[in-house]
Order: sequence, then C-alpha cells, then structure tokens
Amino acid sequence: ERISNATEVMAKNLELIVASQSADITQEELKILLIEENDPVRYGEAGYFFIYDYEGNTISQPTDRELEGTNRWNEQDPRGKYLFRELSKTAQGGGGFVEYYYLNPNTGQEELKYGYVEPIAGTNYFVGSGTYASIVNGFLETAQESVEAIKGNTLIILGIVFGAALLVMGILIYFIADNISKPLKALTEKMA
Repeated sequence: ERISNATEVMAKNLELIVASQSADITQEELKILLIEENDPVRYGEAGYFFIYDYEGNTISQPTDRELEGTNRWNEQDPRGKYLFRELSKTAQGGGGFVEYYYLNPNTGQEELKYGYVEPIAGTNYFVGSGTYASIVNGFLETAQESVEAIKGNTLIILGIVFGAALLVMGILIYFIADNISKPLKALTEKMA
C-alpha cells in the first residue's frame, strides 16, 4: 500500500510538472526534466522511484545512474520473466503490481520483489518503485508478534474477568439462597 500510494503520488507530481511545460519541449529536454525531478526523491528508509519508457529504455534509475539511457527490454529475471516487458504492459494497462525476482543489494541474494508502476499521463513514460519480500515479511512478522501479544494479553484479561464473574456470581447465589432458605426454615420450624 505504501509503495502504490507513493508511486501514484509521484506519477501525479510528474504529470503536473510535464503539463506545466511548454508544448515545444523536446523529448530530450523532457527526459532531463524527469531525471532532475526524480533523482533526489526518496521515501521511507530506502525507497526510490525509477522511470522507463514503454520500450524498456531507462530514463531515471537513481541507485544506478549507469543504467540511464540503456535498453532493458530483453532483460529477464532468474525465472525467465521479461521484467521490463511486464512492467511496461502493467503501466500501459493503467498501473499495478508486478512480482519478479531481483538481486537484493542488502543481502546479495536473488529475492522476490514487488514492484508497482504507474503511467505518467501525457508522456510515453511510467514511474515505479518496489520492495523485497523480506522487507514485507519483516513487517508481517512484527505485526504478527504484536497480534500474538495482544491475543495473549486478551486471554489473560478474559480469564481474570471470567474468574471474577464466577466469584461474584457464587457470592450472589449464596446470599440469594440464604435469603430464600432462612425464611423457609423459620416457616418450617413454626409449622412444626
């Protein structure tokens, strides 16, 4: 959700920047503008955005500037998925998530990655971002630990409340029974 929201906001910002330019801006000037706007933008601890055209040409890749200007259309992930073809197709369809395997620079391992892409309206480009499954799983594990702690505390509280309720009910039953049985005992004694 964080990735999709951030990417959608970035696509809208880039769209507004592009729309504010004069109609006679060249494609090269547009690329430079997009790079200048995208490169310094970060979100979260390590989030960044990439920009490609629909033919797989790298427009902006802040973490690896050497890729800018290269075509990655035929690049496949370790499982044989044409990564940039999938990203392009998803962006042309209005945007969305694409799952693929990619080298995680933090672990040095190929890992499942969740990418989100969004078209930049008024251009032939799309912007995207992604995160690795290990990061998502870390958030899920933390959330699951919190849920388990809450569940454990809730069971303890319910046990205490149930025990207290049983004790109060027992005392009430004793007093009610005593209040009913004393007059009956006295009546029985008088009758005898």
